[in-house]
Amino acid sequence: MTKVEFDVVVEAPPEAVWEVVSDPRRLPHWDRHIVRVEGIPADGLREGMRYTTQMRFFAFRSTIDGQVLEWDPPHRSKIRLTGLLDATVTSTIEPLAGDRSLL
Repeated sequence: MTKVEFDVVVEAPPEAVWEVVSDPRRLPHWDRHIVRVEGIPADGLREGMRYTTQMRFFAFRSTIDGQVLEWDPPHRSKIRLTGLLDATVTSTIEPLAGDRSLL
Protein backbone atom coordinates (compact mmCIF):
# COMPACT_ATOMS: atom_id res chain seq x y z
CA MET A 1 0.00 0.00 0.00
CA THR A 2 1.29 3.46 -0.90
CA LYS A 3 0.79 6.28 1.57
CA VAL A 4 1.18 9.94 0.65
CA GLU A 5 1.13 12.76 3.20
CA PHE A 6 1.60 16.48 2.89
CA ASP A 7 1.03 19.55 5.05
CA VAL A 8 0.04 23.02 3.91
CA VAL A 9 -0.15 26.16 6.05
CA VAL A 10 -3.18 28.20 5.01
CA GLU A 11 -3.59 31.88 5.86
CA ALA A 12 -7.17 31.42 7.10
CA PRO A 13 -8.92 30.07 10.23
CA PRO A 14 -9.98 26.39 10.29
CA GLU A 15 -13.66 27.18 9.65
CA ALA A 16 -12.83 29.06 6.42
CA VAL A 17 -10.48 26.29 5.24
CA TRP A 18 -13.15 23.66 6.00
CA GLU A 19 -15.72 25.55 3.89
CA VAL A 20 -13.44 25.20 0.87
CA VAL A 21 -11.98 21.70 1.27
CA SER A 22 -15.12 19.94 2.57
CA ASP A 23 -17.23 20.49 -0.55
CA PRO A 24 -16.39 18.00 -3.34
CA ARG A 25 -18.42 20.12 -5.78
CA ARG A 26 -15.40 22.48 -5.77
CA LEU A 27 -13.03 19.76 -7.02
CA PRO A 28 -13.37 20.72 -10.73
CA HIS A 29 -11.88 24.12 -9.78
CA TRP A 30 -8.75 22.44 -8.41
CA ASP A 31 -8.28 19.44 -10.70
CA ARG A 32 -8.73 19.71 -14.46
CA HIS A 33 -9.37 15.94 -14.69
CA ILE A 34 -12.56 16.18 -12.64
CA VAL A 35 -15.52 16.98 -14.87
CA ARG A 36 -18.28 17.03 -12.22
CA VAL A 37 -19.38 15.75 -8.85
CA GLU A 38 -22.93 14.45 -8.36
CA GLY A 39 -25.07 13.33 -5.45
CA ILE A 40 -24.15 15.99 -2.90
CA PRO A 41 -27.16 17.59 -1.17
CA ALA A 42 -27.38 21.37 -0.78
CA ASP A 43 -26.69 21.11 2.97
CA GLY A 44 -23.41 19.23 2.36
CA LEU A 45 -21.96 15.87 3.31
CA ARG A 46 -22.48 13.74 6.40
CA GLU A 47 -21.02 10.46 7.61
CA GLY A 48 -22.28 7.49 5.59
CA MET A 49 -23.22 9.50 2.48
CA ARG A 50 -22.14 8.50 -1.01
CA TYR A 51 -21.43 10.61 -4.10
CA THR A 52 -20.01 10.19 -7.60
CA THR A 53 -17.12 11.97 -9.32
CA GLN A 54 -16.82 12.00 -13.12
CA MET A 55 -13.19 12.18 -14.33
CA ARG A 56 -11.62 12.57 -17.76
CA PHE A 57 -8.08 11.70 -18.85
CA PHE A 58 -7.68 12.71 -22.50
CA ALA A 59 -10.50 10.79 -24.29
CA PHE A 60 -10.98 8.31 -21.43
CA ARG A 61 -13.81 8.94 -18.92
CA SER A 62 -14.32 7.22 -15.60
CA THR A 63 -16.56 7.32 -12.56
CA ILE A 64 -15.21 7.23 -9.03
CA ASP A 65 -17.54 6.63 -6.10
CA GLY A 66 -16.96 8.33 -2.77
CA GLN A 67 -18.25 7.30 0.64
CA VAL A 68 -17.92 9.49 3.73
CA LEU A 69 -16.37 7.38 6.48
CA GLU A 70 -15.72 10.18 9.01
CA TRP A 71 -17.13 13.71 9.16
CA ASP A 72 -16.07 16.03 12.01
CA PRO A 73 -16.39 19.68 10.89
CA PRO A 74 -14.22 21.73 10.85
CA HIS A 75 -11.46 19.33 11.89
CA ARG A 76 -11.39 16.04 9.99
CA SER A 77 -12.91 14.02 7.19
CA LYS A 78 -12.17 10.59 5.75
CA ILE A 79 -13.49 9.65 2.30
CA ARG A 80 -13.23 6.21 0.70
CA LEU A 81 -12.84 6.33 -3.10
CA THR A 82 -13.54 3.29 -5.30
CA GLY A 83 -13.53 2.65 -9.04
CA LEU A 84 -10.60 3.46 -11.30
CA LEU A 85 -9.05 5.11 -8.24
CA ASP A 86 -9.00 3.06 -5.04
CA ALA A 87 -7.96 5.20 -2.07
CA THR A 88 -8.86 6.62 1.30
CA VAL A 89 -8.38 10.37 1.64
CA THR A 90 -8.13 11.82 5.15
CA SER A 91 -8.11 15.59 5.59
CA THR A 92 -7.28 17.19 8.93
CA ILE A 93 -7.33 20.90 9.76
CA GLU A 94 -5.57 22.21 12.86
CA PRO A 95 -5.61 25.82 14.10
CA LEU A 96 -2.35 27.78 14.16
CA ALA A 97 -1.52 31.12 15.73
CA GLY A 98 -2.54 34.24 13.85
CA ASP A 99 -5.78 32.90 12.29
CA ARG A 100 -3.86 30.35 10.21
CA SER A 101 -4.48 26.63 9.75
CA LEU A 102 -2.46 23.50 9.09
CA LEU A 103 -4.17 21.39 6.43
